[in-house]
Amino acid sequence: MALLGFALATGLLAVVALVTYEDYLGWRPPEYANVFIGVTFAALVTGWLLKHTTWRSFGTGLLAASVFGLVTIAVIGTMIGIGIAESFN
Repeated sequence: MALLGFALATGLLAVVALVTYEDYLGWRPPEYANVFIGVTFAALVTGWLLKHTTWRSFGTGLLAASVFGLVTIAVIGTMIGIGIAESFN
């Protein structure tokens, strides 16, 4: 069940990344970033809430995927920050 929770959240994050790359919806980049962050935090909150129910294992999978999403956000944010800092040199 934990694998299913992880697969669901990771799949949603992958779909958002694919849609961003292919620009299927015609949105601006910040809108895709907002959806990615929203999916990450929704998985985090849902996983935390499910940890206290009979769906404990599913919640663990969601929490693991949300950590993956948070790490991705941190890495991309760091890369953008470094890029901005380098552009001023």
